[in-house]
Amino acid sequence: MSDLRDVQQAYDTMAQMYHEHLPDLRAEQPVDRGLITAFAEHVRAFESPAVLDAGCGTGRLISTLQAGGLAVTGIDLSPGMLDIARSIHPKVPFHVADLAHLPFDSATFAGVMAWYSLIHIPPHALTDSLAEIARVLRPGGYFLTGFQAGAGSRILHHASGGASGYEAYLRTVDEMAQALAQVGLDPTTWCT
Repeated sequence: MSDLRDVQQAYDTMAQMYHEHLPDLRAEQPVDRGLITAFAEHVRAFESPAVLDAGCGTGRLISTLQAGGLAVTGIDLSPGMLDIARSIHPKVPFHVADLAHLPFDSATFAGVMAWYSLIHIPPHALTDSLAEIARVLRPGGYFLTGFQAGAGSRILHHASGGASGYEAYLRTVDEMAQALAQVGLDPTTWCT
């Protein structure tokens, strides 16, 4: 079992390669791009449309969120990924943080997006991370996540050839729905 240090180190090591392969949303399916656009439209309706890109990596979603009229803040576990994000988006505030310890006041954001960033959170810690997301979300705010569907976990190895891997956790829709309900987040749309 890997821990967050393994995940951080892996993403630090592959940050440049990750950015070269996934610079923006072009690799996403049309339905995923549509969900992100709809999320931005809903969040934009707030008087102050601040959004947290939780697990922003190299910032590949930020241009899309900004084009949707949102004021974006990014967090990521990997300083290496954030170095690239800062070079591309110098006016966006970025913070090194994990999802279970967000450095923001309660009810700060009209929207929080955790796009495939919950995959490295082990099952016993998922509720803690979702509770933190719920804490920083304003009442009536929107949460959008993408996750790998399935059961169990798998070990990922980065393409730069490191010997050690890091774990990615798969979840069923029912498991995610139960975890969201435990922290008071009410799912309105599922796309599998």
